[in-house]
Amino acid sequence: MVDVPEAIFSNLGLTYLAHTHIPTLWEARGIRLERQEWQRQPDGHLTSERTLPNDIAFGTEVHPHPDRVAFTLWLRNGTPDTLTGLRVQNCVMLGAAPGFAAQTTANKVFQPPFAAVRSDDGQRWIITAWERCGRAWGNELVPCLHADPVFPDCPPGQTVRVRGALWFHEGERLEPFLDQLRPQVRTWD
Repeated sequence: MVDVPEAIFSNLGLTYLAHTHIPTLWEARGIRLERQEWQRQPDGHLTSERTLPNDIAFGTEVHPHPDRVAFTLWLRNGTPDTLTGLRVQNCVMLGAAPGFAAQTTANKVFQPPFAAVRSDDGQRWIITAWERCGRAWGNELVPCLHADPVFPDCPPGQTVRVRGALWFHEGERLEPFLDQLRPQVRTWD
């Protein structure tokens, strides 16, 4: 499962969190965000869009391809002030992925913009990458993978975007596959 976005931070603080274990600026104000589900579009891709109480809106498009799953994440600033410090956490949750659920970082590779995890048998990989990757990391206590992007500053009324992808690779060696992906990822910049 991929949580896109899991969290959005800005100069306002923790602006959005997909779950509730850390209070956002909305919980601090006693505002509860309603649960939302993804929408499947006629061509099969998925979309999600949310507008926050202060008119910051964000959304995600997910497009399946034969060789990858492509993501576009956007944020629109409906406030009167420029948003800065726009960091995003996107979480690839591995707990339900057979062979990938070990609670360790020993099976992970972090080479921004890439973050990858090796299966227990050493024969399969899950890889994610995001443009403008600010941090590639994993949590040793929670089986997950992150390649977290940073949005550019967003003036009032403007929209900013970042793109990412998820790949699956079979084989013991990761580096040759990353070498194939690097030209594709460079076109994001």
